[in-house]
Amino acid sequence: KLELQRELAAEGLGELPDEVGVYMIEGPFFFAAVENFSQVLDRSREAPSVVVIRLRYVPFIDATGLQTLEDVITQLQQQGVRVMLIETNERVQNKLRRMGLMARLGEGNVLRNLPEVVSSRE
Repeated sequence: KLELQRELAAEGLGELPDEVGVYMIEGPFFFAAVENFSQVLDRSREAPSVVVIRLRYVPFIDATGLQTLEDVITQLQQQGVRVMLIETNERVQNKLRRMGLMARLGEGNVLRNLPEVVSSRE
C-alpha cells in the first residue's frame, strides 16, 4: 500500500480511498495465477467495495485464466463489488474484449492507470 501511496503522491493525487483494494498480477495470467489471486481475495477479512486489478506486467492471458478471471469478477459483482481493470496491454485487452468481459465490466471500469481510478472515485 505504501508503494501505491507514493505513486499517487508522484501524480499529485491524494490517498487511495479505504474502500478500494488494489491487486497487481505479475507474469503470464494463466489458471494457477488467477487461482492464487482468488485465494487472496477469499482471505481478505473485509471485502473492499471496489477491487482494482492491475495487469501492467501481464504479457498474455490463456483460456483457463480468462475463464477463472471471469468467474472471480462475476462472484465479486454478485457481492456488490465494483471491479476495475487497469494497465492492460493491447493483447490482453483484445482477449478480454473477444470474450465479452470488457463489455461486462463497462467502459468506466477499464482504465489506463491508477490516477484514473482515483479521479473516477472523486
